[in-house]
Amino acid sequence: MFLGELLAHAERASANGDVSAFLDDLPLVTRVAAAAGRAGIEPDEYLLIAVRLFERHAGPDDWVSLMGATSSGPDAGQACLKRIIEWALRADHQY
Repeated sequence: MFLGELLAHAERASANGDVSAFLDDLPLVTRVAAAAGRAGIEPDEYLLIAVRLFERHAGPDDWVSLMGATSSGPDAGQACLKRIIEWALRADHQY
């Protein structure tokens, strides 16, 4: 899956209220839900905002790490999205 396809897929998952099924990682979904609750938004909205923030604010090292995630493992799209969400959770962006 190419990055553009991943971003479009994440946007569709968010719009459909489908973030937990898309992520398929209960501990990460729980962390997203907690961060979203602190920000006063829905988890699906958090996912979409995280992707957009990564696009705009991630540094070169973050992008290199993201590209590395896409080259390993059976599902590059899942790995890529998880890396983006982990970045957003670490950055603790305020929405």
